[in-house]
Amino acid sequence: MTLRSMTASQPRPMMSRALRSAFALSTATLLLVEAGAAWARNDASSQPVAVAMDKAGARKAADGIFMRFGKASAQGVDSLGEVRVRGKGDFGSSGAKHALPSDETVCRRAFNDALAQLAKAAKAAGATAVVGLVSDYKGDEEHADGLAYECHSGTVHSFVEFKGVLSRTLPPDPAYAASGFAHIDDLQALPLSDQGKARYQAFLALPMPRAFVIYEDGRWYMSWSRSDAPTAALRHCAGEGARCWLYAVDNQVVWNADVARRIGSAPSGGAVDGGDNE
Repeated sequence: MTLRSMTASQPRPMMSRALRSAFALSTATLLLVEAGAAWARNDASSQPVAVAMDKAGARKAADGIFMRFGKASAQGVDSLGEVRVRGKGDFGSSGAKHALPSDETVCRRAFNDALAQLAKAAKAAGATAVVGLVSDYKGDEEHADGLAYECHSGTVHSFVEFKGVLSRTLPPDPAYAASGFAHIDDLQALPLSDQGKARYQAFLALPMPRAFVIYEDGRWYMSWSRSDAPTAALRHCAGEGARCWLYAVDNQVVWNADVARRIGSAPSGGAVDGGDNE
């Protein structure tokens, strides 16, 4: 037998079954890792608090608990302790006829989820409000002014984080200090007709945030259950091309006998503001 024939007849080296399985598993794992890296994301965005709070979903999530944003709003309150929550919003599944919602929409879902958790914590503690609310995602950056919140959007979920103070009572809004003109339930001090005074009395039973304005021509308007109630009421006047002034905000009369010291609107001819108003 020749050397050539002897070499050809020798068995070829074979990879063991265990080695082949390990190789296949490592290859599959690598492919999954690469696919996951391409699919996963963590996009941070800054979203306006006022826009989120102006939606019906936010008012429903708050469930009657007053929410006040901005670290300064916690000063001097009857504190029941601090609270921290992490809200989550889902993108949901996308069918052939439905596109996935935008990051902004899912961030609002996460915002509402956080509000619902805050409301639950407040009720459990016997609080009527959560104040000093600030966005503080993973404790990395606190948005002390309360004007915006940080949202992180992934492929499936969006997340937000808030911290605040549980307050036993509802503190007055520092932007609308009591003027001393009258007590909140003093109907006789109100510079309106009997019909206007009756509507103001109904206003006092409405949920906060709320605002009552008086027009230059003696009419009135009220806004409630929205975070921007005072500015919404003033925008309504301006949108009608009329002039008005704030009489009451929440539980305080801010009206002043001196016109120059009143908080009012100037006619702008803009669109009339809508919302949950009379």
